[in-house]
Amino acid sequence: TLTSPFSFQQDANGSGYFSYLSRNFKLSRLVLTSEGFLKRFQLSGTDWEVTYKAPVNSCDYYGVCGPFGLCVMSASPKCKCFKGFIPKNSEEWKSGNWTGGCVRRTE
Repeated sequence: TLTSPFSFQQDANGSGYFSYLSRNFKLSRLVLTSEGFLKRFQLSGTDWEVTYKAPVNSCDYYGVCGPFGLCVMSASPKCKCFKGFIPKNSEEWKSGNWTGGCVRRTE
């Protein structure tokens, strides 16, 4: 018989836990926290260690710069419009709310 390496469990708070047993038998589990983080844990001896966590920075969040916006962590401000586009709402954009995104320049 073929056995799936995946396992799903749910606790009383409604949190779900996916576990995966790889071929090298390092026990791992994936946890999606209530804050929206995805964490991968690996069993090391008797302790669970975090080996991966996402999102890593604010550019990893979906839609942070809105439609036709580009997020660049090394830039200030971090959101830019693609070439040929301008902020949809310049006042919101100046205040750091980039979720409205960009629209095509019509000049």
